[in-house]
Amino acid sequence: MKLINFIIAAIIILSNSFHPLYSNTPQVVNNKLKAKLHKQVVIFSKSNIQIVNAGIPGNNSSDLLNRFDQEINQAKPDLAIIMVGTNDMLNTKNLVTYSNYRSNLRTMVTRLKDKGIKPLLICPPPADTAYLYERHDRKAYAEMPNEKMDSVRNIIKELAVENSCGYVDVYDAFVKLKVPKHNSDDYIRNEINSNARDGVHPTPKGYDLIAKAVFNYLITTKTVFSGMKIICLGDSITNGVHVKGAGTATGETYPGVLYCLLDSYIHKN
Repeated sequence: MKLINFIIAAIIILSNSFHPLYSNTPQVVNNKLKAKLHKQVVIFSKSNIQIVNAGIPGNNSSDLLNRFDQEINQAKPDLAIIMVGTNDMLNTKNLVTYSNYRSNLRTMVTRLKDKGIKPLLICPPPADTAYLYERHDRKAYAEMPNEKMDSVRNIIKELAVENSCGYVDVYDAFVKLKVPKHNSDDYIRNEINSNARDGVHPTPKGYDLIAKAVFNYLITTKTVFSGMKIICLGDSITNGVHVKGAGTATGETYPGVLYCLLDSYIHKN
């Protein structure tokens, strides 16, 4: 039986190496055909950590809620990390009220707990409003954009306490570094560090900061174990647009960096 299993595994690995949904990295998750295909994760490491990148660019909390059950049922995770809110508050084509945002997030947390899946809520990072206003009419915002993001942060904290679940304050991690600084920091994409008038999406260094904040929480709370499966739900920031491995749990995306950190930790412990 062991020989048969070995042969089957070898065939899967060889066939996947030529499949467009896979690469030779520890595990790869398809992100472009979510509506048609189940995500597939291939594990080669001894830790058997599995991470699914379920970040869809442009999603707000309502969009995420609409696909939530399908994502969870396909992934069957032990832990679900949710980072959503940037489009809800900053994307003038997809704005959501605080009330609707709170309701959407609460519904997702409740569904996870009902399934026995641990939720982990992440506060999204702040934005460089100078660039944001180049793409969005500032008159569309009733409050300053980062005031809205700070309000999202407070909603997440309240829901975490209300539901006895964890949260990681990525917003605060950026603010403590005085990020964003217009055209002066290395964490949010700008014209100096990326030749891009962005102001919203992190650089590789920014994604690394997010991953390490999540990793530290998981280690501190002793949430990590060999063979655990994690799904990272969210928008373009979870997706990892503009960096290596975008749409996967590999490369410079925060799920990719998190995978490497967790895999290394389990090997050492």
